[in-house]
Amino acid sequence: MIIGVTALIFAVVNKSLVILLVASILAGILQSLAFMGSLADVSQIAPADRKGDIVATYYVVVYVATALPAVGVGILSDLGSLSNAFLISSYAVIGICATGLVGLTVELHARSAGRNSTT
Repeated sequence: MIIGVTALIFAVVNKSLVILLVASILAGILQSLAFMGSLADVSQIAPADRKGDIVATYYVVVYVATALPAVGVGILSDLGSLSNAFLISSYAVIGICATGLVGLTVELHARSAGRNSTT
């Protein structure tokens, strides 16, 4: 997702419609892959007797998390320009994604270290 958002930033900064279209397709593909992967993870780890509840909750969280940036951009664009609103929200998305990536990396290293110390 970081790559897609970065491509969108590049398109907006360079005011290029062609780059914007390509970046939008790229961002959409990458976001859908992230969604598919995270949904598969949630579905896999959910207990069978609660899978429906957990997956439904996952969908609600994803829809809210998808809607909030759009609302935020709308509010920010009313206060300033649409380009600045987009850039501010894009940097926030990149920061959130980077934080998640660091957390995931730390967790994977901790799990790997735990497995290595028991074998």
